[in-house]
Amino acid sequence: MLLTRLIPFFPGKLSNFLFGLTNFSFGGFVVGTFIGVIPFSLHNVYLGSLTADLSTLGARETARTPLEWGIYGAGFVGTVAAVVFFNRLARRALARYRVKAQATDVRE
Repeated sequence: MLLTRLIPFFPGKLSNFLFGLTNFSFGGFVVGTFIGVIPFSLHNVYLGSLTADLSTLGARETARTPLEWGIYGAGFVGTVAAVVFFNRLARRALARYRVKAQATDVRE
């Protein structure tokens, strides 16, 4: 559930429909959606702030403060760390699924 929410181009309406057909709990759906939507929302906010900064390029009279640079740097590091973390999480989940699928195939 959570992994489908972390994929930005996976159709939300389609996943909602498919999760409705399963015996997935409503609480799990809500928690997975909430946690899964946060990174994409933060990404959109960050891109929006960069776009706003680009639109005022050259019009700003003062240089960036060290705090602003620190926030931009922390945002960049956090984004890279989140991508690496979720990539590893997805790989582990897929590896467990493959092991279960192979064990099922061997039994049959």
